[in-house]
Amino acid sequence: MPKIFFFNIFKTNIKIRASSIISSDPGTKQKNSSRRLIKQRENLFPYKCLIFSFKLNFNISKLKDKQATLKDLIYKQTRGLNKEQILGLANMDFIRNYQNIIITGKTGTGKSYLAQSLANRAIMDGFKAYYIRVPTILEDISISRADGTYTNFLRKLSKYNLLILDDFGINALSADDATNLLEIIESRVDLSSIIITSQLPVAQWYDYLNNDTVADAILDRIVHSSHRVEIKGVSMRKIMSKID
Repeated sequence: MPKIFFFNIFKTNIKIRASSIISSDPGTKQKNSSRRLIKQRENLFPYKCLIFSFKLNFNISKLKDKQATLKDLIYKQTRGLNKEQILGLANMDFIRNYQNIIITGKTGTGKSYLAQSLANRAIMDGFKAYYIRVPTILEDISISRADGTYTNFLRKLSKYNLLILDDFGINALSADDATNLLEIIESRVDLSSIIITSQLPVAQWYDYLNNDTVADAILDRIVHSSHRVEIKGVSMRKIMSKID
């Protein structure tokens, strides 16, 4: 797993705590003091468990960018990002209150980066997060329905406090796709949170879903319980590129 800046800080803090535990015990300087050494290891065990838990949650999250951090966000005026709003979301109360986030903007503006930065922060705060692109989850649903594992698939997703659905609206949806997406959203209402990223403005979602009944249901369950973030400006990939 790639090294993560804030995860390294966490490990450093653990080492500092561990060092203080060992150095605070005058008996550690005495050789052959096996009883004290065992006690020290017992004191360190909870911290080792925390590190293991963080590593595990990062691995199973399937996040593409485990180095994405909120501190690296660029708040240029042309991007339209509200720093106060982002810092408010960073406290993770939206997860505790089972609320959602919708991030919209043109391609390359940093929607996925912001979503994954929030997911990384959520994991550091002890929540479980899972990242998946919308075309991928719809394909997984079709496969699970065909092989009879759909219930298990829903059960797997329910274990995560935060589900990141990236690239909503990038491909055309069939009627079955729209219904399947509704079921995923419905299964998480008032139980957990979703972050959706999309190039499509929310005003265009109704027409995109192309099913009045399903569109009404999805928009009612998502839009009214979501914090909205619209990122403006040109592609960040173009800005960050070193190629003229």
